Amino acid sequence: MLLLGAIFLHMIVCGALFRFPSSNDTALNSYYSVLPTDRVEEEHEDPLNTFRERNEPQRKSAFRALCQHLNTELIFNRSYWCVAVISIVHHVACLGWSVYFIPHTQTKGFTPQESVILTSIMGVTRIITAFTLGPLMDKIQIVSTKGFMGITLTSLIVYYLIDPWLTSFWLNAINVAIYGCSTFLIWLLVDVLMCDVVPADSLGSAFGWIGMKAAVFSFLLLYLPGLNFDLGGSYTLAFLLLGGLYFFALVAFGMLVHIQSQK
Repeated sequence: MLLLGAIFLHMIVCGALFRFPSSNDTALNSYYSVLPTDRVEEEHEDPLNTFRERNEPQRKSAFRALCQHLNTELIFNRSYWCVAVISIVHHVACLGWSVYFIPHTQTKGFTPQESVILTSIMGVTRIITAFTLGPLMDKIQIVSTKGFMGITLTSLIVYYLIDPWLTSFWLNAINVAIYGCSTFLIWLLVDVLMCDVVPADSLGSAFGWIGMKAAVFSFLLLYLPGLNFDLGGSYTLAFLLLGGLYFFALVAFGMLVHIQSQK
């Protein structure tokens, strides 16, 4: 978990530390020409003062770049927070599924080979969804983006609620296929909704903030399924809790629809 946290967190820090030259500094550098008298004065300047003067613009530009990349005005955007909750919940639940699905299926009585086949079905379903449903959603507007989001969130809640009690291989295969389709659509629809609620110049910061929050919540919460297995010998409660997380996403989605209907 420490390794996962480091992987997800370090890129956010790198992005925040990008420095861009100030437009004022660039304009001054382009219009300023050194005169002979200036050269004479520069020869007698204190090297320490010269070093400080050279570093001062760099410090200011680094601070300005940090403020620009953080985009703290997103904190006051209610629509952004609604989409962020959906994305964070989905990230945590998908990561928990990836870590604990095979142990969970084995506790239900499936062999390791059958567990691998089920995960392969999920992966193939996601690939098929990417090449079929993605383009169809853009070209054929049968259901709106918000309609698709409501359907996929509901299907994921149903998946987590019924999965612990499915003991047939084929029923699990169908359930996992629906899960793979729904998870891909959530990733796609979150990006679409974020583009609707956040200005284009703030998208990088919005996704960066979401990635950092998702990494923190993953680090804090994803040890619970393993702890539940150590205490109870089953992942049933853990998967029910993962499904319960999507209730928060569904509430956030309802709030987003309400906020946008008022505009």
